[in-house]
Amino acid sequence: MLVAAVAGLAGVGKTELVVQSAVRALKKPGWFPGGVLFVDMFGYDPERHLSPERALDGLLRALGMPREHIPAGLQDRSRLYRSVLAAFAEQGQRILVVIDNASTAEQARPLLPTDGTTATLLTSRHTLDIDARLHDMNTLDPHASVELLHQVLLQARGTTDTRVQDAPEDATTIARLCAGLPLALRIAAACSPTPPPAPWPPSPRNWTRRTPG
Repeated sequence: MLVAAVAGLAGVGKTELVVQSAVRALKKPGWFPGGVLFVDMFGYDPERHLSPERALDGLLRALGMPREHIPAGLQDRSRLYRSVLAAFAEQGQRILVVIDNASTAEQARPLLPTDGTTATLLTSRHTLDIDARLHDMNTLDPHASVELLHQVLLQARGTTDTRVQDAPEDATTIARLCAGLPLALRIAAACSPTPPPAPWPPSPRNWTRRTPG
């Protein structure tokens, strides 16, 4: 089974990693001429949690299957989905499947191809028992966190934004409060006022007083 699973905390960058990997893979001649199938399972969102039945319905439609030909049961849908992917692969149209935010093996397993050719990238906050090659994503260390904050500010505001160099202690405090999570660091940078010469208000040293736990 050609499955790579990326596990890590929310906000650590799992989705960004697999999406960027898929984009790069598509640019490789002959790797995935059939394109990419992407589905967000919303495994950790009680209101938008996607069942494997519903996910398969959407994937089969994306593969060109008419609604009236899609069976009702999970097992039949999974069998049809896998046979369609295998048919694409046999015709030289190999597809890359991306399954994002799966919370359980039961939610993800029916979506995994079984033809030995179709590849899958999967993300989850947990290590799922799905016979996959596992890649654990860790949070950033303090130095890398400050550097990411600096780079995001430069990209968004330009080279005139020198707040990280001008106030390294504040930058370090923000990085610590973001717990090394790239998404949190990007949000903190995005919420920063536009310089010059605006600092980070209120002082990041005071943020800890309003941070729970």
